[in-house]
Amino acid sequence: MNTDGDATKNRSYIAGYWNNSIQRLFVNTNSMLYGARTNSAYSSANMAILNASENMSFADYSESSAENGPFKKLSVCTPVTNDSLTLGFKFSGKATGLGF
Repeated sequence: MNTDGDATKNRSYIAGYWNNSIQRLFVNTNSMLYGARTNSAYSSANMAILNASENMSFADYSESSAENGPFKKLSVCTPVTNDSLTLGFKFSGKATGLGF
């Protein structure tokens, strides 16, 4: 946590992940990738690994190292059929078995 939040946030402290090439919101097995589908991190080989366990869509946002916001919207719609819901964010698969 740090105190470099700005007027686009509503509190004094912010937390963030900067310069990660693969960021995504997931709900169960459906995910939305933050970046543009043309991002070099989304190579055919990497997408094959992700698509083996997740259904991907793209927000197609340009990535930036700016720290002053504003936050951008991501959304994933998933039917809940077995009373089980898992959701969250996944940040960067670099240096992992995912091949990123």
